Amino acid sequence: APVEPTYETVSYEVSITEVDEEAGTYKAYDANGQEYILTAADTLSDDEKALLTAGANVKISTEVEVTEDAAEETTEAEATEEEAAETDTQGEADEQEKLAPIEITVTAVEALGETEGYELNQKVQELTLGYSIEDMADTQMYAKSSVNVRKGPSADDEKLGSLSTAQEVTVTGLTSSNWYRISYNDGTAYVSA
Repeated sequence: APVEPTYETVSYEVSITEVDEEAGTYKAYDANGQEYILTAADTLSDDEKALLTAGANVKISTEVEVTEDAAEETTEAEATEEEAAETDTQGEADEQEKLAPIEITVTAVEALGETEGYELNQKVQELTLGYSIEDMADTQMYAKSSVNVRKGPSADDEKLGSLSTAQEVTVTGLTSSNWYRISYNDGTAYVSA
């Protein structure tokens, strides 16, 4: 007689970075830099769906079918993870680049606590952008000298303009790479700190 499949709930803590409304998917990353493509299950409540927004740090759950081989596969996966943990940092970065996105149908969503969410967001920014941003309350500052205004926090990013010596600017954050995020022309830009 056919055996009814058994399901188990698996949860992940992720930071959602992009929403593709047309496709109905969400791009997210975990603290290890693994990319996920999320699709909301029809069974999600409106409150849960409202949590799936760009910039949200959430715990998502999905149902996976348990097979007889699942215990062996789990042991093999754990052994692989342990081996990866023993490699050097560069090796881990190279391995992460090779990993394909994992597609998940989300069956439950809950917001992470403020501290957990902040820490996850900082790790994801470091892994995906190469830097993290410490948000600041809008702070008025003045340019010490003439400085280029760029689209991103790097001298390689597109130049949008410049600030002259003593020009006032509103600073909204500081990156781990020592660039200020500023309000600029009704948008956001970066200047070297």
